[in-house]
Amino acid sequence: MDEPPAIPESMQFHYVKSRAHRTIHADGAYGGISPQGRYVNVTFYSERSAIPRVTVHEIASDGKLLDELRDQREAREGVVRELETTIMLDFKAAAQLHRWLTEQLVLAKTTGVLPDDIRAHVHTDEATGTGVEGNGAS
Repeated sequence: MDEPPAIPESMQFHYVKSRAHRTIHADGAYGGISPQGRYVNVTFYSERSAIPRVTVHEIASDGKLLDELRDQREAREGVVRELETTIMLDFKAAAQLHRWLTEQLVLAKTTGVLPDDIRAHVHTDEATGTGVEGNGAS
């Protein structure tokens, strides 16, 4: 009988950016469990002040652009949350992302770059230096 192929001791993973890859800034995220209950969806957004949809400016008799006529400005009120991308994760990938984010926060805390107002919410196991679950209470 033929022997099954040997399981390799290691494997290389190559990281290649897709044509659609881009780097975005995120101020927050919104999401939840998909309606079918199979995925966690996370939509990342960036926040900015609302910009005018339309502005009107006076024109001088020589054609020079003058000041805006602010009473004719058409604009939204409030803050705009621009939805940048939505990521659909199965529960295993969501758990892996959770673990990775925790590791990054612990690293930031131990190197002293984590702001004080966030430090209290990042808990570490003193024996291992790894992240532990917590409710943010110190």
